[in-house]
Amino acid sequence: MLVQRAYVLRCPECQDPIALPHQIPIETIGGLPHLTTGIWPLTYWCENCATLSVHREEDARLVGVEVQAQSPYAEILWLIEFECGPEGYEKQFSIYTKRLAIPLEDDAAQRVIALSGLCEGFPVRGLRTSRFLPNQ
Repeated sequence: MLVQRAYVLRCPECQDPIALPHQIPIETIGGLPHLTTGIWPLTYWCENCATLSVHREEDARLVGVEVQAQSPYAEILWLIEFECGPEGYEKQFSIYTKRLAIPLEDDAAQRVIALSGLCEGFPVRGLRTSRFLPNQ
């Protein structure tokens, strides 16, 4: 088993670990790794317990994690970006979620958005999804 250091968050409801991949920008401050502020606060949808949570940078812990082999059946972190709200007052949202490495179809992304309750019945516009490869 190969282990490396990575920043990890935990779902506040079920404690499922959320390993932040190396593609999440990290700065070095005073010789120590430090997460950049561009992604914070980070909104996360936990598929395990159907919980939407918001995480601050201080919630992330640098710990040893097992390196995942690349596989379409491995869980990876996805970013779903979209906007919704009343016409002319749309707000931009970003939700991270862990799902299988296979392509995230629009209907799966729409399901996460609907379950999150963020759009309150307003139409979703500008839907984009990005995946982060596991740490290797």
